[in-house]
Amino acid sequence: TFEGSGPEKISEETFSECVSLKEISIPDSVKVIDRGAFYYCLNLEKVYLPKGIEHIEKDAFIGCYKIKDVEGTSELDGKMIKEVFAGTDWYENVYNSNK
Repeated sequence: TFEGSGPEKISEETFSECVSLKEISIPDSVKVIDRGAFYYCLNLEKVYLPKGIEHIEKDAFIGCYKIKDVEGTSELDGKMIKEVFAGTDWYENVYNSNK
């Protein structure tokens, strides 16, 4: 969890290969998540997106196969969700099954 007002953007490879990361709550200040920001965070299981998120680059969560729960996707379109979360447990087993 970020402290204070927080950043407006999570840059490319900010959390790259952070294997100790299991859960992330992204603050409301974040509007953009760059490609590969969470590249191969192999143990990441839960993602809380802010309500005001505007854009998540394709492959922002590439290699994060264990993601089982994503909250805050209601403002994102289906194409962006697929580009960002395809290959994760959540996308394959939860999001697709609710379509």
